[in-house]
Amino acid sequence: VGEEGASGGQRVRAVDRASVFVLGRRPAECRSTTWVSDSTLKCVVPALPMVSQSVDEAGRTVAASVQVQVLSSRSRATGDSVLTYTNVPAYYSCDNNRVAADQAAQQTCFKCCRTACVKDQFSVGSSLKGQAFSWCDDRWVWMC
Repeated sequence: VGEEGASGGQRVRAVDRASVFVLGRRPAECRSTTWVSDSTLKCVVPALPMVSQSVDEAGRTVAASVQVQVLSSRSRATGDSVLTYTNVPAYYSCDNNRVAADQAAQQTCFKCCRTACVKDQFSVGSSLKGQAFSWCDDRWVWMC
């Protein structure tokens, strides 16, 4: 692999500028990627996109494949390259794909998100108790 311009007096190999992509409903690139070795990269994972996801409600997780790009070549997204988002609120499973075009879809999304949020609060033993409904109303409204 060839070398490119100097960076602070240090040569930077082109291969050292790898990118990592999290593939889910909306693919996103890691905010920063650090080359550790030929077999290890570290990256700052992007936040879970605010779109409907396949949430494992029991585990409160969402799985996403990971791809690495070096120069112009991308790795295959396989079952071996999986990232798991944890502590995912259940309202991420609500369908918010058509809400901009359809008021009925927006109302369905609101109902799903509110129900999921309240259910989440009770399932994790939240201390909100009677305040869960109003707390949830403030939290999930951006989803729809």
